[in-house]
Amino acid sequence: MTATQSEHLAIDIQNLDVAYMAGTRQVNVLQGVNLALRPGEVLGLVGESGSGKSTLAGILLASLRTSSFIARGTVHVAGADVFKLKGKGLRDFRASQVALVPQNAGAALTPTMRIADQLAEAFRSDDASTATRAARRSRAIELLRLVRLPNPAAALDKYPHQFSGGQQQRIGIAMALAARPAILVLDEPTTGLDVVTQAAILDTLSRLHAELGMAMVLVSHDLGVIDKMCTHVAVLRQGKVVESGPTKDVLAHPSHPYTRGLLASVPRINAPGIPPSLDDAVIDAYERGETLPAAESAVYERTAPVGTPPVLTVRGLTVDYNRKPHGAPTVLDVDLDVHAGEIVALVGESGSGKSTIANVIAGLQGTKAGVLTLDGETELAATVPRRAKAVRRAIQIIFQNADTSLNPRQTVRDAVNRPLRLFGIRGSSVEAALADVDLPGSFAQRLPGQLSGGQRQRVGIARAVAAGPSLVLADEIVSALDVSVQSSILRLMDRLAREKDLGFLFITHDLAVVRAIADRVVVLYLGRIVEEGTVDEIFGSISHPYTRLLLDAVIELGDDHASAPAPGQDEVPDGPPEQGCPFASRCPLVMDVCRTVRPPVVPVSATHSIRCHAPLNNLRLDLAESATGLV
Repeated sequence: MTATQSEHLAIDIQNLDVAYMAGTRQVNVLQGVNLALRPGEVLGLVGESGSGKSTLAGILLASLRTSSFIARGTVHVAGADVFKLKGKGLRDFRASQVALVPQNAGAALTPTMRIADQLAEAFRSDDASTATRAARRSRAIELLRLVRLPNPAAALDKYPHQFSGGQQQRIGIAMALAARPAILVLDEPTTGLDVVTQAAILDTLSRLHAELGMAMVLVSHDLGVIDKMCTHVAVLRQGKVVESGPTKDVLAHPSHPYTRGLLASVPRINAPGIPPSLDDAVIDAYERGETLPAAESAVYERTAPVGTPPVLTVRGLTVDYNRKPHGAPTVLDVDLDVHAGEIVALVGESGSGKSTIANVIAGLQGTKAGVLTLDGETELAATVPRRAKAVRRAIQIIFQNADTSLNPRQTVRDAVNRPLRLFGIRGSSVEAALADVDLPGSFAQRLPGQLSGGQRQRVGIARAVAAGPSLVLADEIVSALDVSVQSSILRLMDRLAREKDLGFLFITHDLAVVRAIADRVVVLYLGRIVEEGTVDEIFGSISHPYTRLLLDAVIELGDDHASAPAPGQDEVPDGPPEQGCPFASRCPLVMDVCRTVRPPVVPVSATHSIRCHAPLNNLRLDLAESATGLV
């Protein structure tokens, strides 16, 4: 491609190799990458962890890891050869032509600076040097209004911690747009967000793309998001682009077995069961030009246990963070049961009280009222120091992020052996615990940094299971994993529940994963249970308005992606109301009684109940017609 042609492309990457040196050996991180993107197009980068997605995204900002270098090829962005830019030229390029929206905007925002000051820093230097303070503030308000942040004028004077995760992500997008860049790079911008917030953020990005006409590059392991947002997609494996083209063509008719494997690994809310994981043997054989062995294609459907004893009983749980005399409790009157071998999903948006309830069960948070019973007979003391060693052993936690829950300076043996030493467990070993999670005993000598993301999560599970618990609290344990790794972890959960009679309280915001693995589902909103039932009942035809909002916000691979939350419906109130239904301010079926009277428990079946004033016929029919205010 000629230099003139490159100038008319937003992105032009040719024959790119990125490498680092391991002793005297050159190791390629990216190899033979060729990509072109026109202004106004959106490119999705997909692939497993370690495939080179984030490295490729960083290159667009002329950013490489310290030890990496360009071994071959060229990278032109907005007409500039980015790795020939130096000093002021490079700073001007990053300030005006390309902008990044990171995965965790909350961590990227400066906690000690007000939003107004952070936005002002992001304006182009020429704008900032000539504009008055009033003009800069007006421009900042305009940006926050553009990303639909409520009350933008007041928001300017607040600090990042005063906003929800979804609002912080909107502010991060506003900062990226402040310099009016030609290209916007988004690195997993919705990973970790609940489904309603995710749908609203993606709707905002789609609208901004249509209004501003900028090119965008979206890094994501969520193929539904790629399908919704991107005009083109590039699939990376081990640093190579194995397939690329228009998104609809690639996802509907994938030619490479790796792409087909990724698509087959995606769980779906309309198809129960755990999908198969990627089969690397099939993919490697294809790339060597050999005859392909048969790949696993069966979806595994879990069977719920019947008649097993309870491992956890919660009655009347109330938690109150309020220090003022007035105000409703954070969690109110929660009843919950988990039986041996059962997987119970606790779902809801961020701020719904899921983690608060898990912390109470783990003894990390005090309560205002309620009784918690372990194994049907032992009443749980409020906090860990007051619990017997046997009780502490019986309740274990698997954390969301294995990267931060494992000490990077301690080996796998040190991590897994800790509960064995702490509880004086005899007749078990680290190797046996690793075998339980399908890891070889040789991994005991490794450090966490020498493991993949899925392997680190398996070590976290091994550490919890090694204690021999009866109840495991699994907090968002697959939310940051690739779909293929996610599938293998879900199958591991199922096997451990069945073989060891472990009860799992599975906290998640991913409803497709809930559909795949859960036996029962408890839907939580502002610390109140609004619906509970078997997984088939929750995903059935009768739903609480809030459950329907969650279901309608799910971005499914292959759907028409026409729905998005109406303005304001993605914003959770600061706290529950003192009276009435907690969902009244967002409900499409709201009545006067909803604002003053606590909703009754309405039995739909022996195992399914909904807390709502609306008649069941309305919950079956009206919501399907009104689509809960989605437009």
